[in-house]
Formats: sequence, structure tokens, C-alpha cells
Amino acid sequence: MKKLYFYLFLEICVFGNDISFGDLKHSAYENSHRLSLRSIDTKIEEVRLESIYSTLYPQLSAGYSGEYNRNLDSTTSGSISVGDTTINSAVPYEHSLSLRLNYELYHFGTTMKQIEAGEKEISVKRLEQCSEEIKLYRELLDHYVRAQGAQSEKMFKSRMLSLRQELYTLKQRLYSAGKESRVSVGDEAIRLID
Repeated sequence: MKKLYFYLFLEICVFGNDISFGDLKHSAYENSHRLSLRSIDTKIEEVRLESIYSTLYPQLSAGYSGEYNRNLDSTTSGSISVGDTTINSAVPYEHSLSLRLNYELYHFGTTMKQIEAGEKEISVKRLEQCSEEIKLYRELLDHYVRAQGAQSEKMFKSRMLSLRQELYTLKQRLYSAGKESRVSVGDEAIRLID
């Protein structure tokens, strides 16, 4: 937000350009860290939901293994299978190719509950993002209103100064002509200073 104020100050003072509220709003939206963090939170929840959806699909995996077994004992014990690994003591070189298909037939409703919770979490994150955006725009509008008020006050005071200077010169001319008193000219000088 400080970067935005710096650019606003630089734009007004150095370049002398008028800045509309729409330009400020767009710049604040593009440069706000709070909004970008909320947007990232929403994207994380969307990816998490996609991950939950992926559990509904079957899983296919393929594997290849090349092994060399050397049995210290000269007797052969045949083939031993432990999990996905098969050890054959009779053959020293073994190559295997495996293809595996997994699909959960019944989830007991847990996956659908996770999907519902994920969709609700995405809705909450989007609402938080909108709330943060509204908060940012309100802050920006407050600053913009103050800036417009200060600009109007500056224009009003500069116009008042030029009118008071003109009035002072007229009263000096009237004093020179003898139509105005010295006290009246002094009062106008004091108003000019104020």
C-alpha cells in the first residue's frame, strides 16, 4: 500500500497528471499483497479439491525391476513372495515387469464428504478474497476523498488569496485617492496575511 501512495504522490507532484479513482482502484488491485495472498489461498484450495476428486478415479501403475540374487547356501528354496517383491533363489538373474490397477469400490461416503467440505472451503476463501478487496477499496476511497478535499481546499484558498490581493490593491488605490481610511487598508492587509 505504501508503494501505491508513493506512485500516487509521484504522479501528482512530478508529472502533474490527474488520477481518476478507476486508475487508483486498478493499481491497488494489481499491487496489493493482501489480495494476492487471498488469491493464492483460493487457488490452493482449488488444487486440494482436484486432488480429492482424483481419488474417485482408478489408479494405474507400472513398474520394472532387474535383480541379481546370490544365495550363499547352495540349496534352492524356490520362490518367496513378500508384498510386491518375489525372490527366486534358483535363478540368479531376475527381471520383472508389473502392471497394477487399483480402484476403491466403496468409499463409505468419505470422499463425497471431503468433496463437499472442499467446495465449501473454496467458497469461504472466495468470500474472504472479496471481503479483502472491499476493505482495500474502502481504504482507497477514504484516502481518495481526503485527497480530493485537500485539492479542493487548496484551489479555494489560492482563489481566495488572489481575490484578497486584488481587494488589497484596490483599497490601496482608494486610500491614495483619499476615499478609504488607513485602518481599512491595514485590516485588509491583516486578512491577506491570514
